[in-house]
Amino acid sequence: MTPPDVLRRSLAAPATALTRPLVLSQAAASAAGAFVVLLGAWHMEPAEFASFSLALLVLNVGTGLVRSGLFQPALIERRTDPHAVVPARYVVVAAGAVAVLVAAADLAVTALAAGGAVALGSLSVAPVVQDWLRFRCIGQGRNGAVALSDGVRLLLVPAVLLVSGSSQPLVAFYAVWCAAYAVAAVPLALAARRVDRYSRYAGYGARARSQAYEFLVAQLATTVPLLVLGALSVSASIGAFRLSQTLYGPVNVLFAAVALNLLSDAVGTADRPDDATLVRRARRLGLLSAGGATVLGVALVVVAAAGAVHPSGIERGELAVALAAVGCFAACGGLVGPHLVVMRIFKAQSVVTRARVGMVAVTWCGFVLGYLAGGPFSSLVLGFVLGGAGYVAFFLPAAVRTYRGVAV
Repeated sequence: MTPPDVLRRSLAAPATALTRPLVLSQAAASAAGAFVVLLGAWHMEPAEFASFSLALLVLNVGTGLVRSGLFQPALIERRTDPHAVVPARYVVVAAGAVAVLVAAADLAVTALAAGGAVALGSLSVAPVVQDWLRFRCIGQGRNGAVALSDGVRLLLVPAVLLVSGSSQPLVAFYAVWCAAYAVAAVPLALAARRVDRYSRYAGYGARARSQAYEFLVAQLATTVPLLVLGALSVSASIGAFRLSQTLYGPVNVLFAAVALNLLSDAVGTADRPDDATLVRRARRLGLLSAGGATVLGVALVVVAAAGAVHPSGIERGELAVALAAVGCFAACGGLVGPHLVVMRIFKAQSVVTRARVGMVAVTWCGFVLGYLAGGPFSSLVLGFVLGGAGYVAFFLPAAVRTYRGVAV
């Protein structure tokens, strides 16, 4: 075999993996999220951008709670029960709950008045519906439609520039962002097959509630500190960390694509991997994810420290430190992320939840000690660094014990 043939064969598998529909979907979804935040950073005043960042953070918490407590557990259950599908009536209740949560939280942590907070809550229904249809299509193997939907959402992000001169840029940007979700739901609705039979939620409800609880506990590690500090003081330091989280979008694409593809393969009807194969994939993909986060983190810190970028209202030094801290958290999270998926597939959600509690406890030690030592910015730095260490210390041993329990 000639050297060119060897090179082509070595690149064939990664190239195929990177062009899978769910990878493209996650790339588009992550790029859309990063794009809208970057546009906000460059077109809003610092205080407005901090509030906009917090509003998006609240939306992510609301939709993430529904995803972890309803959509994802149903998809996992399809490995053993093909009728584990979420009906529309559940989505109506979930979307209403998210609307109330977003309105109340935005009223508390942003500068919005009651009318603006209610408007943001009402707009938040669209992302929930799009996510429901997204998981429906993944479960039915309609991954091409999922990629198309997220691609449409990415293409619509620049529309926020049409409202950049609004007297209320936060509400205007948010409205356009949620409208993009509504448009992106159309191809999913057209692609999803009709479902006539649904398994009862009670069949997987205990694991779903445990996963939702784990998600809420996880927010104590990253989201809640940002919201609390944002409510106390809307500062550029908060914006530095939110921008740092956004700039790690490429590795978030990798993490989310790894999780979705692993889960999609595990519940698929064709060429379903056995338990031992899933474990081997988790180990390999965890190392790949951690490596990708580390490389990106080094590059971002170097660029920020050199002053190559100057976001409005964010100091260069603060951005570089925030990027390093968030990068540590991302690399460690990437290392254990695939193992969390496999443990959930093995129905060890309670083990994952207990490990999450330990990890969050370590993280909060960092937040508290950092705040006492140097205020909000130091709190976030130490919290993110110790949170990364907590990932490795609690989740990897839990994964080893779980794999021994299923004899792989």
